[in-house]
Amino acid sequence: MEETAINRNGVKIRRCCASCRHREIRDDGTRLCTKMNLLVKPLFCCSQWAMSPERNNVKVTKE
Repeated sequence: MEETAINRNGVKIRRCCASCRHREIRDDGTRLCTKMNLLVKPLFCCSQWAMSPERNNVKVTKE
């Protein structure tokens, strides 16, 4: 089951490595978890997950 979190603007954010503040994308495109020092897959989610500042500020706008 997919886990989600709600950001400060009420937008649902998928809890995974791709939205985590601890991820670092390396030059070769792989993701490194700086908290656990492990290479991870984009949809991986661990107990150390924390929403990235960019995701926390996402707003939904109507055009």
